[in-house]
Amino acid sequence: MARILFFQPLGPGNWYDSAWSHRALVAVDNGSSGTLSNYNVKLTLTSSNWDFSTPLTTAADLRATDSTGLVLISHYLASYDHTAQTGVLWVKVPSLSAGGGTFYLYYGNASATSTAVTYDTMFAKFATDANTLALWHCDDGTGTTAADATGIYNLALTNVTWGGSDGGGQDTTQTTFSSGSYLHFNGTSAHANATGLFDTLVPPAMTIEGWIRLTTLPSATATIWCKRTTTSEYLFTYVRTTGFLQLSWYPEIAHLHHTQAIDTTTPLTPGVWYHIAMTSGGGGVRLYLNGVLLIALPTTGALTAGSSQPFILGVDPLGPANWFKGDMDEIRILTIESTSGEIVSDMQRSPRFTAPIVLPDRLTRHATAIITGGSQAWETSGFVEETSVVWYNNQFMAFYGTRRTGFGNLNGIGLSTSPDGLTWTKYASNPVFIGGGLSDVVHAVVQYVPALNALMMIYSPYAEGTADVGDGFYAATSTDGITWTLWPSHPWFAITGTGWETQVGNSSLWLVGSTYYFLYECRNGTTGASLWQMGFATATSLNGPWTKYASNPLTALAMVSGAPFGGPRAGAVIDGTMHLLYTARDLTSTDGVVHVSSTDFITWTKDIYGAVAPMFIASEHDGTLDSGFAEGPNRCVVVFSAENGSAVSVTESATFEGTARQLFAGPLALPTGTIGAGTTR
Repeated sequence: MARILFFQPLGPGNWYDSAWSHRALVAVDNGSSGTLSNYNVKLTLTSSNWDFSTPLTTAADLRATDSTGLVLISHYLASYDHTAQTGVLWVKVPSLSAGGGTFYLYYGNASATSTAVTYDTMFAKFATDANTLALWHCDDGTGTTAADATGIYNLALTNVTWGGSDGGGQDTTQTTFSSGSYLHFNGTSAHANATGLFDTLVPPAMTIEGWIRLTTLPSATATIWCKRTTTSEYLFTYVRTTGFLQLSWYPEIAHLHHTQAIDTTTPLTPGVWYHIAMTSGGGGVRLYLNGVLLIALPTTGALTAGSSQPFILGVDPLGPANWFKGDMDEIRILTIESTSGEIVSDMQRSPRFTAPIVLPDRLTRHATAIITGGSQAWETSGFVEETSVVWYNNQFMAFYGTRRTGFGNLNGIGLSTSPDGLTWTKYASNPVFIGGGLSDVVHAVVQYVPALNALMMIYSPYAEGTADVGDGFYAATSTDGITWTLWPSHPWFAITGTGWETQVGNSSLWLVGSTYYFLYECRNGTTGASLWQMGFATATSLNGPWTKYASNPLTALAMVSGAPFGGPRAGAVIDGTMHLLYTARDLTSTDGVVHVSSTDFITWTKDIYGAVAPMFIASEHDGTLDSGFAEGPNRCVVVFSAENGSAVSVTESATFEGTARQLFAGPLALPTGTIGAGTTR
């Protein structure tokens, strides 16, 4: 995060030149994981952070120095309007440590002439390196071939013409290099082919990026770039007729596990250059527009290399009337999954960071089950479901439900522990809880409650033949996770037994300030025909009384018709914001973990992964149910029940190397600068 510094002027010996009467200190916070070299810092000048009355009307007297206040460093003035009091300034900082840094802006010299460098000096076009698979500068300017800077995959141009000046306007200023050209596609017959690309190898991680400019909005969905490796396996980036971008990733034969999404936030405007980038790898498949992440999808498999069709710009060779009408420039393909920071740097035409930006917003799924049924006598059904996890007594503790063969539902709760969230050991004397003699147990979730300094299990009772309708949610407590004591009164939280509160499901307990929030799941009826819905209630004591929200159930957390709902079982409170994870399935049976957030439990925001598109594909099994979340020392663990087509389920896991704040808050901020208060010499 950038910060404003207020300061006293240094002595005359630390002033760049006595002919300049004013200077301001700029503080730059570095969001990357290491020192950055020759980093271009962008400053947006406004009347709130810049005194437009003091510099010359053209800002010709503007100078930038390093943190000593003495050594000049390069600056580029992209725009400056003295009357409107707006401007965009770039400064090249020689070195920026991981902890951030500062530099000075000097102004107030009526006799000064501009020393601002040109755009060509401040910025640079892409260069090849060890990760470059193909790079087309599109600066040839003539002929039917656009040369690949690697010398391998030249573009063969069909009915493509050349723009007479450089393309790919940078950032919002739309500035381009002083020389070069771009490719123009006529929207009816123009396309460019890179024969051989991806025919024998599709990298497990890659980046495809470049600049595009629409002439007009397309009359049908238009292809920017695509590759069909086989008849049924391909990747696409499209522009819709509305100007919105679409990303499609079809990695398996017959579309068994395809994934695609259409952006609905930022339509393209004809006549404007945009930087777009698609990345794939461990972080899923992502699409960026001008450095902003628009779409994030799970990777459901790798593309099979093949030569069904060449890599093509401007059209899908098998699609009807999907020609691109507009311009393209500076197209690059890398064999790495670029980070969000690198994408922003590319969009700004700046050198890539010398240290990578961390992306703390993805979970690593572990394909090996951490808990399987059948290894203990009480688990004869082999069925494992409804696992929750907590960090307690210096270890991760996972609590899971299972049942004996011949019983219709869960008979009890077992315990498995792990020192690191990766290696798990079942408690030898499972089960640790069987309902206290009141009933069998379903929908159990275990959380640590600071007010009790103990674990609290909230669960739904189950009596054979009643299909866990029950009269509410029950509770028990434990100081070791093994010996449990029933809550003095039961049910701990009562439901009405009518309407949407007919059948109880999953739940979770939250403490925000001094208020407890109980987020619970119910549905109208006992069959799969009715959807699970969520409501919440508040109290200042765990003993109640509880006040239910008058407008329950929450429409903001309603699932699409036919989508099973994995319950409100996992999350964290960060700076007053509730972050909830739940499992869900979309209508194409793509299961996974979804992340939503709220500051009031009423309005919930589903993140960029979409309404039911998962934060990550949870399982290779057919079904995914009931997630749990815990934060340990610099590692977060998500557990979830995974069920295959034979209804045999296991518990799988995913981990994140970092804190819950990093996981839920998203990527670290990019290095930015803020101008402090000006001072006179």
